[in-house]
Amino acid sequence: MPNGIEIHSAQSKAASPPAALRNPQQLAIWSAIALGAALRILLYCKNPSLWLDEALLALNIVRRPFSGVFLPLDYNQDAPVGFLLLEKLVTHAFGNGELSLRLIPLIAGLASLFLFWKVARLYLRLNAVPVAMALFALCAPLILFSSEVKPYSTDVAISLVLLWAGKNMTESTLEWRQVSGFGLLGAVAIWFSFPASFVLAGIAAVLVIKAVTQPRRTRPPRLEIVTLVWAFSFAACYFLLLRGLAHNHELLDFWSAYFVPYPISWNSFTWFAARFAGMFRDPAGLTEALGLGFFLAGCWSLFRTNEEREAFGLLTAPILMTMIAAALRRYPFQGRLLAFLVPSLLLLVTQGAVCVVEKVRKIPAIAFLVVASILVQPMLSATDLLRREPPEEIKPAIQYIREHQRPGDSWYVYHFARYQYWYYVPSPAAEEVIIGKDCGSDPACYASDLDQLRGKSRVWILFSHIWTGSGVNEEEFFLNRLNSMGVRLDQFRSHQARAYLYDLSGGKE
Repeated sequence: MPNGIEIHSAQSKAASPPAALRNPQQLAIWSAIALGAALRILLYCKNPSLWLDEALLALNIVRRPFSGVFLPLDYNQDAPVGFLLLEKLVTHAFGNGELSLRLIPLIAGLASLFLFWKVARLYLRLNAVPVAMALFALCAPLILFSSEVKPYSTDVAISLVLLWAGKNMTESTLEWRQVSGFGLLGAVAIWFSFPASFVLAGIAAVLVIKAVTQPRRTRPPRLEIVTLVWAFSFAACYFLLLRGLAHNHELLDFWSAYFVPYPISWNSFTWFAARFAGMFRDPAGLTEALGLGFFLAGCWSLFRTNEEREAFGLLTAPILMTMIAAALRRYPFQGRLLAFLVPSLLLLVTQGAVCVVEKVRKIPAIAFLVVASILVQPMLSATDLLRREPPEEIKPAIQYIREHQRPGDSWYVYHFARYQYWYYVPSPAAEEVIIGKDCGSDPACYASDLDQLRGKSRVWILFSHIWTGSGVNEEEFFLNRLNSMGVRLDQFRSHQARAYLYDLSGGKE
């Protein structure tokens, strides 16, 4: 019966699972995207206190008008002007709270999951994409950066957009419409991400090599137009915004350990080797030895094949450009500042792992162990990240003082806690608030600073980001000094933050 056949056919279609569920690869990819998104959203919703680095940048965002983001930032901070403008727009719309400040990094982190999927499909074989997606979704540093008031998450998203554009550029004939689109994309990216310049330089190098090695020389100079647009945008950004950072000696001294040691010697090469291997742990979130081994295998796999050599160049050239910048002391070769390289690293690691799997595919148990070996560390790190205490939970300490303080109480804010205090307490929290001095390694200076508290019957001491370097714990030093001066009346402890109440009125010596 025709009607019966039609009904049976319709019922079969209705009962059949979605296409993604019928395709194991698609199911794995979408599961990885969903898991990565859930991890990023969960960490965002925990809404921990801003830690020191976040507070330093947040103060610049919330205190300045829109025009102020074009000026050098306070507290030796730096961030792309495009990122700062986005932050200002969000805080203007939703307020200055932590969730507002972290919204742009979260959006960038979520968008990066879909962008990485698109890029992986361009650079890898289809059977390798699910593994790459799992590595990217579970990468603990990237999950963390998606909920921090820092531009590292947007650096990753922009790097992915440029890797996608670069691959399309190598495969296109560079029509005028494409030239204008690629030129504009790169020119804008420079203002939203400092390391975008390294990715663009790598893409330009690959395109120039391709143009030089092509037998056909009659093509219009469209490639030169693209690179000139990028160069002009970078020059404008450098002279208007970045030149001051390049001559900020305090900032350069802070990052000095992450520049290539001079003079160039064997130590310089061993330094590079150690830093390069360290990238696979931080920020790629892998085991160093396995990550490096699979990375090298992936590089060789792409380089030896003519059809995939351009992909090799596009993925490795930004790494080389960053190393050159570190050698010139213009960009620190350090974990979080290398987050934009994570997509390239993970793609090449996946390529290497899949090549090894293909070699041992006749022994399924070994093939499974190869894939599991690179996934175990990201899985453990992602799980640990959700259980881990926030870095500096100063909000509960401030709240405790506010709930227990009395009229006439004084506050003494430890010098490293002052930036978080200024963010969370924009107006004075008491009649008298003393911001402690940063005396470096001079104990006499700290002792003198605390002596001004003598005679006060109730003074709250607020700690956060407690310095424990050079074998000195400043909290212990401060408490020993305060205990010799008076009596501790109350205390509150949260993770890496403290609140103490002292009676220093007795003149105790």
